[in-house]
Amino acid sequence: MRVEYIILEVNNYSEKEIAAFDACCTTTVKNSRHNKGNTKCIIKYEGDTPSILSKHTSYNKLEVTKVLQASEWVIVDERA
Repeated sequence: MRVEYIILEVNNYSEKEIAAFDACCTTTVKNSRHNKGNTKCIIKYEGDTPSILSKHTSYNKLEVTKVLQASEWVIVDERA
């Protein structure tokens, strides 16, 4: 089954909209990977694109891996 990823700007959505995203995705907004500023997250879905996500850009595994290499997504462990 095809797996795709969406990047959401979390602050642009109401709790009701976030619950709708959570219902159609395999990862929830709360438990997904967030950027350093906690303003964006990456959610994952499988199969056909749910209608609620149709206006968003979908990324495959390779593409989202490249996105995660950007400085806004890299979290440095300062304890090291």
